[in-house]
Amino acid sequence: MDANENRKTVPNWKIPWQNFSANNVPRKDTPIIFLEPSGTYFIGKIDSEGLIKASDSNYIYSKLESQITHFAYIENIRDGLISFPNKPEIDRLIIIKDLHGTPFLGKMNEDSLIERIGTGYRYSIRDGFLISWIYATCPSDLKVSIDRLN
Repeated sequence: MDANENRKTVPNWKIPWQNFSANNVPRKDTPIIFLEPSGTYFIGKIDSEGLIKASDSNYIYSKLESQITHFAYIENIRDGLISFPNKPEIDRLIIIKDLHGTPFLGKMNEDSLIERIGTGYRYSIRDGFLISWIYATCPSDLKVSIDRLN
């Protein structure tokens, strides 16, 4: 077993996380990374009706369901961005931007291909389609809790 497999992770402190609440709802029609209480991440947008639509799964969340604890605007993530073809660690969750500026979640596999979460798509880091990435999570021993940053 790899030593990294047992390592606990927490949200990356370099991402400008905000608490999700009735008083702090993200603006509409902009790409956002969301964090659920279970520790699951997804990228989506708030639509014109105020519902949250996950980008890759098309799952729809109500803002009132308490399924989201934190969020961050993708456009505000600047500190810690890394350009491809620099490689992330294998199997670590990353936020990726492609050539068109579209953000998505993925992981690098052992064949050095980026696997897009929820879709089955795989991308080469050398084909020029993927532009930049940042870890969505950090090892728990390397960061301050995002709750303490707010």
